[in-house]
Formats: sequence, structure tokens, C-alpha cells
Amino acid sequence: MFDGLFDPAHIESINQILNESFYADRDSIILPPSLYAVGSSYDAFGEIYVMVNLKKDNEYYGAIFAWRKAHNNIGAGDNKTNPVLLANDLQGFLGGLITEQESARKIEDGKDFKL
Repeated sequence: MFDGLFDPAHIESINQILNESFYADRDSIILPPSLYAVGSSYDAFGEIYVMVNLKKDNEYYGAIFAWRKAHNNIGAGDNKTNPVLLANDLQGFLGGLITEQESARKIEDGKDFKL
């Protein structure tokens, strides 16, 4: 379930908080490089962050990704899952949102389902 986009002050603070962890080695990388949390979503397993790629010289600049909240170094413990591309830009992401009822119907019908 998409919870929404964060306000600008929250974007700055949540990214600082997400990049620190008692579980990760000192000075380790927790957040995927060049991705910044701008919103959140939830599923049965916990929180998933909506991330935007802000690296200008990257082919995915401005693209929207999903990344499951993690506490370990990238590649270790609960941080082994790569971010998933959701849309090429924010407009495409917001335009592709559907209701929970619509997603439940698609799952029941066995049709292709995109986050």
C-alpha cells in the first residue's frame, strides 16, 4: 500500500537516519548509492521506500525505485535485495498507481501485476 510522498524536511532527515544503523559496520553503505527516499509504502513484510535516482550522469536519473528498508551493509543481512525500478520518472509512477482493490483483482485473475 502506497503511504505517500514525504515533505521536503522529512526527505532530508529520513535519508540521514536511513544511512545510519547499529547493525551495520561503521562507515558502511546502507542506502543504495544515488537513491534518496522520497516516500513510503508497506506490505505484509514491512516498510518499502519509494526512492528517486539523483545521479545526473546516470541513465536512470529521475527514475523511481522501490527499496525495502534495511539495517545492514549493502549485500549483507537484510540488505541483499536490489532496488526495483518502478517508473522512469515521478509522473509515470504517479500515473501508474492503482487502488488496493484493483491490485487484489489483478492478483486473483492471475494477470500480470506490476507494483
